[in-house]
Amino acid sequence: MMKGLIIALALTMTAPLVFASNGSHSSRSERYELCYVDGSARMLQPNMCYALGGKRAL
Repeated sequence: MMKGLIIALALTMTAPLVFASNGSHSSRSERYELCYVDGSARMLQPNMCYALGGKRAL
């Protein structure tokens, strides 16, 4: 009985996290690419690379 209660509680606590993470990957704007900013390589969205004055890696 106690084991079932603990499992049910764990599922209830983690369910919102699973649904939140699935919804964020459906947009095309979530694409990241390698960008060089101030001599360092970073993974950024294309619009942020240009906004920070970086250059896209080819």
